[in-house]
Amino acid sequence: MGGNATNPTWKEYLNEYDENFISRVKLIRKSIENNGLIGYTGYKIQELGISFKFSDGVHFAYTLRAWGDLMQAIVGKREGYNAYYM
Repeated sequence: MGGNATNPTWKEYLNEYDENFISRVKLIRKSIENNGLIGYTGYKIQELGISFKFSDGVHFAYTLRAWGDLMQAIVGKREGYNAYYM
């Protein structure tokens, strides 16, 4: 859902996930980095229709706040989800 007020580091962010999803979240980060999406806002991601589909049929999509949580963890400045929300 997003909106984590603790502004977690990448390591702390990963600790919030079930062990079965951590590898997928790491792959999402790699995709974000490889595709030049660092710093994009949740609004921009939704506007572009970006989501993450895996070969086994699992599909990740992020709400605006959840994207903000993810991006602030990747950037690592503890800015909070609002920095990448809208």
